[in-house]
Amino acid sequence: MGILESTFQDIDKDGNGTISKEELIQGYKFLYKGLMCEEEILLEIEVLWENADLDGNGKIDYTEWDLSTANKDDLLTDRRLRQAFDLFDIDKSGYITADELKRVIDVAKEQHSLLEWQLLIDEIDESGDGKMSYEEFKSLMRELLLGPARKA
Repeated sequence: MGILESTFQDIDKDGNGTISKEELIQGYKFLYKGLMCEEEILLEIEVLWENADLDGNGKIDYTEWDLSTANKDDLLTDRRLRQAFDLFDIDKSGYITADELKRVIDVAKEQHSLLEWQLLIDEIDESGDGKMSYEEFKSLMRELLLGPARKA
């Protein structure tokens, strides 16, 4: 078992496979006792939570934990990119549609129309089929994380 998995299990006190915000706060208080004041911990938790609860369901599962605690280079491994892709590919068709983006992202963020999500897909969609393939997703993630000059 790796350090990330071990830390996740330590924080997941009720053992249900997800971390609640309260469990994360308690875990931070234990880990950073004497090193960070409570206000610093709460601020750090808010930032972490915003970045980690990708589906907006109020819990962090291991995939979200794994993705949120990785550095940029680690995020670009095929395994991590596939995990991220799979979060959005709800119907497991091998493609991300505008409807799937809307269903996953709009849960936690401000609401956008299906047309807005389709316009985003259209910008990324190199094949012109109206959906985002895994390869198109990988290209987008590389551009977002590394910038246009370091895509490859």
